[in-house]
Parts: sequence; structure tokens; C-alpha cells
Amino acid sequence: MINNIPELELGTVKFVNQELISFNVSNSDKNALLSNGEVLSFHGVGQYVKIKISTTVYIVVQISMAQQTEFKSNSSENYKIIDNNMYSGYAVARIENGQTKAGVITLPKLDDPVFLMNNQDVKSLFSPEDQNYYSIGTLTNYSVVTPKFSLENLLTGHTAILGNTGSGKSTTMRVILDQISRYRENFTNNPKFIIFDIHDDYSSEDSDDVISLDDFFIDPDDLTIDDWVTLFNPSENSQKPIMQRALKIAKLCEEELQKISAIILRQAIDTSNFDSLAAANHAARRFFKRIEDTLQQEFEQEYPHGRQITIDMKNNPSRSNTYTASNAQELLDLVFTQDFGNTSSSPREYFLGLLNKVFDICEIKKIDDILDNSSGNMLSISKITDALEFVFEELETQGNRQSRFFSEGLVVRIQNIQSSLGNTIFKISEGKKNIIDSLHREQGFKLRIIKFPAGIDDDSLKLITNFVTRKVFLNWSSITTIEKRTPIYLYFDEAHRYIKSTVGSGENSVFEKISREGRKFGIYLGIISQIPSELSSVVLSQTSSFFIHRLQNEIDLLFVKKSVPSVTKDMISRLPQLGPGTLITSGNHFMIPSEIVVSGENHYGNGESISPFNRQK
Repeated sequence: MINNIPELELGTVKFVNQELISFNVSNSDKNALLSNGEVLSFHGVGQYVKIKISTTVYIVVQISMAQQTEFKSNSSENYKIIDNNMYSGYAVARIENGQTKAGVITLPKLDDPVFLMNNQDVKSLFSPEDQNYYSIGTLTNYSVVTPKFSLENLLTGHTAILGNTGSGKSTTMRVILDQISRYRENFTNNPKFIIFDIHDDYSSEDSDDVISLDDFFIDPDDLTIDDWVTLFNPSENSQKPIMQRALKIAKLCEEELQKISAIILRQAIDTSNFDSLAAANHAARRFFKRIEDTLQQEFEQEYPHGRQITIDMKNNPSRSNTYTASNAQELLDLVFTQDFGNTSSSPREYFLGLLNKVFDICEIKKIDDILDNSSGNMLSISKITDALEFVFEELETQGNRQSRFFSEGLVVRIQNIQSSLGNTIFKISEGKKNIIDSLHREQGFKLRIIKFPAGIDDDSLKLITNFVTRKVFLNWSSITTIEKRTPIYLYFDEAHRYIKSTVGSGENSVFEKISREGRKFGIYLGIISQIPSELSSVVLSQTSSFFIHRLQNEIDLLFVKKSVPSVTKDMISRLPQLGPGTLITSGNHFMIPSEIVVSGENHYGNGESISPFNRQK
């Protein structure tokens, strides 16, 4: 609320457009004023001023530019006096009847008076009406002013903390967590906070809140096809369709897998896409081997003494040869004799009759129907590897001989993941707990830090973060009674490594889905990243609170300019100059964007850089 102590009038408005407001200040008006024990002084850029546009309404402007003006004092062209200075800035808020309001409805007029805001005025700009507030530091140009922000506003939207390495992101996150913990007794809805701690920046050895991944496992059967695709990261065009089909085949039971093998075997016998009879023979035999035992059992019942086949000689139809097939393998051999198609009692008919009787494929069923209607089976990396080989053979049966070559990198990646995760996060053993069950069962206010192993690879990181996030979303969105929903907050360190854009892929990641829909279920994201340009623009566009530290890469700056609401070009130009521990607040959560020095003296942690020099204790 604006106080009634004497005000320092600086000058009057001289220029107004939709972006900038400029006013002049004479050197004589810049003298300090002692008012109610406070020294009011004007030094320009970064300060707040207020423009009186009516008896009850002020416009608040933050100064972003200063320049000198000059005029002639007599007719001599060489004699000039510099007495006036011109200052320009952005309207950031309005004050109506002493209350700060977001946005500006009416712009000032020319010659409206401009006043310097004292410390109490500035404090009133950053004092939320509700009592549950948090603070993270002091304003850069007002060291005695500690902005207070609504904790409820922070916790009813998504959050992003951005900045280059060493700029203070981890310290800011720790300060915010500390502020949240202060209110743990005030929360009436038992919120849960989960921090994905990639570099051990947020945990301490004596903390009871730390969950070490070494003590937990992920049940492979809990992973969806999307989880596996995320883990294996196939190329979009050539590898992803193969991967998705392999994942469906890997979930088939043995009976379903044999039926599909029988269908492909029949297609291989009937196809005309092969360059030679030998190619068709080779393709058919690979799938025959998968069902040979089942076919042989039926063959022995149907033809206990074997089956005689008469084949007309190709060059002399009046003559024929008679063969005896004593097993299913020999019957298939006769299908692919050189006299194929010139038989009086076709081995093809007998063999297809055998297939139809065993697998009921008189009318060839679509393989996709079997895949889509399968009840599913437990997945494992070894099953996926076998299924991938099955798909390669299926495609080769159809004449596609390039799929295996184009998927060599995918096969190697799967093998590497099997060796790295098979005995760690996928290993189910006594003493280890299911990570989702543990998180879901906890009651009351909880702050949990998931501590990742040192040097975790990107594949494992993407799997764990995607999996846990998806399971949280499924669990929380399945709660139909609003009264039973408790807010949950997921804070992701190094988010650029796994929360990436899916624009153009025709799909949405679970993070993008939550950014759009999560709030109605009480699920909120916190994004912590040093490379914002690699993040999903969809997620950032749905974020309401931004804490932006130093950014120096031009691509990151352009990305922030496009993706962050209410950020101005002056803020963007300021970001490369910010010192460690200084940040700019922006977004819908903040009524007024501001530059803050974080009070993080007691929150420095493991995120500090390692120095080659010993530090004095």
C-alpha cells in the first residue's frame, strides 16, 4: 500500500507508446531527499517509479534506459548545457486505491507527474495478501527489500528454474524447498514433493528423505510399450515401427506366437515376391522351425504311415514320380521341389491342410488382429531381443532385406541396455522395493529425494523419469473423488536430458501431457535445466513460474524469449550479465517481474564446482 510520507517528484512524462514510457529529470531534481528517516535518492536503471494518472491510480514503471539531453543556453552554437536526463522503462503494474494490481489498463498522458518510489512503496509491490508466502532473496536495486510471493500461487502451477552451470540453480531450488518445508504443518491437503536428484545436489547423508535407487527396482512388467520405446530410443522413421511391432510380439504367449508363425509360413509359400524358389524356401523354413514340433505331432496322427505324393515331371507330363513324406519336414521339402506347381496330388495342398487343422488359418487372419487382441505377457529385454529377430525375419519373408541393416544401431543399444540395467534397476531381489509402491503408499506431507547413481547414462535416466512420472499420472488421474486427491510435485534436475520436444512426431510425452492436464489432477512439474533450448517448448509454454539465472548462449536466449511469458527484451539482454546467485522472476505467477539476489548462504551444497586449490577453513 502506498504510504503518505513526502514524495520525491522527478519530472513529467514526455513520451508514451505501447511498450515504453519516457520522462525527463533535471539534475537539480535528482538530489537526495530525507523523508521520514529514509534517504530517497534517484540513480536510474533498475529502479521503480510511479506515475500519477488520477487521484487514486498510479502506474508503476521499472526503468530500463537512461540518456542525457542537452539544450542551447544562448545563440552560440558551441555553448551547450546538459541539465536534463531522459529515462525510459516498462509499465509493470498499477496501484489503485493503494492496492497493487497486475497489468496496466490506462497508459499515462504527456506531462503526468513522475515520483520516485521509496522502500516502503516497493515493499508494498511484493507483499501478497495471503499469509502463506515465501521469499528467496532481496531486490538487486533495493537491498532492504525482500520480495514476498504467494506460496499458493507457486504451488498451483508448473515451475522452471533455468540457468547456465554455476549460476545458482541448485541453490535456488534448495531455498524454495526450505521455504516449502517451513509450512509443512500448515498444509491441510498432505502434498508430496519428489525431487529427481541427478548429481546429489539436494540430499545429505543424515537425511531421512533420500531414496537411493540402489535400494529399489522397476518391475519390467510395469513398463508399457511407450516406456520401452523411450528407453531404446529408435530412430523415428526406420527403427521405431520395427521396435513397436517387436514389443507387441514380445508380449505374445507361445500359442499366439505359433499362430503368427503359421500365418507367415503360409504367406511365404503363397508369395510371388521372391526372386527365386530358393529365397522362398529359405524364408519359409525359418518359421517352420518355430512350429515344427506342433506340426509333427499332427502329421503323425494324420499320416501314421507317412504320406505318398505323386508329382508330374515338369518336362514330361505323361510321366510322374512318387515320393513318401514320413514327417512334416519332408512334406515341406516336397512343396519346394523343382516341379513346384506341377503336381497331380499337390504337396502344397497337404501341407496347408496340416497348417489349417493345427492353427485354424483356413482364412488367413491379419497378424495385427492377433497383436491388438492379445491379453499380453510379461516383458523382458531378452524377450524383446528375440521378438526383434522375429520381426526381421518376418520383413525378410516379405522381401524387405534392408530392415536388419538399418537397425544395427538399435540392436547394439538394446544389448548395451541389457548389460547395464539387467543387474541393477531391473533386478528383482530380496531387500529391494518396488519404487512406485513405496511412493504411492506414503501418507501425509512427504518430501522425497530420489538419488541417482553417479554417472547414470541417458538411457537409464530417461527410463526412470518417464516411468515414475507416467505411473504417478496414472495413479493420480484414476482418483475420481476430488476430496481424496492430494497434490504431488515432481522436480526434475537436468531436465534437458529427458524432457524434450515431441513436436512433429505426432505424439505427446508424459511430461507434455501433464503440463497440459496435470493441474486438474493435482500433478505439478518443476523443471531445472542449464540448456533450456533443448527442453520441450510445450512444457515451458504451460509453466507459470520462472526463475531465470544467467544464460549466455544465444540459442538459449532466443528460446527463452519465445517460450517465457511476460519476459521483455531488456530482461533477455540482462541475462548474460547476471552474477552467480542472481535471477530474474517472470511468468504469470509473478505480478511484477523482478531481479533478485538469492539469499542462499545456508543452502550451498554439492553443486559447487571442484577447485584445484585447497580452501581455507
